Amino acid sequence: MVGLKVIPDYLAGESEYDATIVITLYPDAAPKTVESFKAHAIEGRYDGIVFHRVIDNFMIQGGDVESGTFSSGWANAGTGGYSSFYHGQGQQDNPNTWTLPDEFHPNYRHAPGILAMANAGANTGGSQFYLVDKDSTPSNLDDKHTVFGLAVSGQWKGQNMSGIDVIDEISQIATGDNDKPTSEVPVIQKIEINGNTATMHIDLLDPSDTSSSIMASSNLSMIASASVLLASSVAIRQE
Repeated sequence: MVGLKVIPDYLAGESEYDATIVITLYPDAAPKTVESFKAHAIEGRYDGIVFHRVIDNFMIQGGDVESGTFSSGWANAGTGGYSSFYHGQGQQDNPNTWTLPDEFHPNYRHAPGILAMANAGANTGGSQFYLVDKDSTPSNLDDKHTVFGLAVSGQWKGQNMSGIDVIDEISQIATGDNDKPTSEVPVIQKIEINGNTATMHIDLLDPSDTSSSIMASSNLSMIASASVLLASSVAIRQE
């Protein structure tokens, strides 16, 4: 599988975001994971969440909806998250304990541009995810982490490029201990859902300025919102 350089019409003009990644989701391969990811996005739980782990030539990881909010401080990012729906794992009356079952498919394997669930072992996926970098083919993660999408196109600082190339640009930002970004922090501003396409808008923020707010981007809501799904989801430990 490769990251096709497909540029949607709504990326044709100048963007207000530092980066945008357009992702094709794989509901046939991982229906529960895709459903949960969409619900988190539609409910806005990914808005303001950092990519807390960035490793060049490997992957970029984010999506901790419990501990990864940039404006609240994100020292513990990578320790939380949860599934949007109950699948018999965790306490049914406590959504923050809900986890996702693993969903593996022989036709969907790790490759550059792949979107996959982070986890802490079998059947512990929650909200955290990672995108595989350009020069990485981590086949050792096959059948250990659910593959549920592929980055197909995007923009980096106003320039149209493949989704894989945008991931690669983000992967090269400066990092420190535990692979955490230092001088610039990639922060998800919003994820728009249109059918099985997810459009992720990202800004690079100064880590010393946690007062930076999520952009009010109603003028960029060019992708129709899906109806509200059930909310709430799982504390997982990634690091």
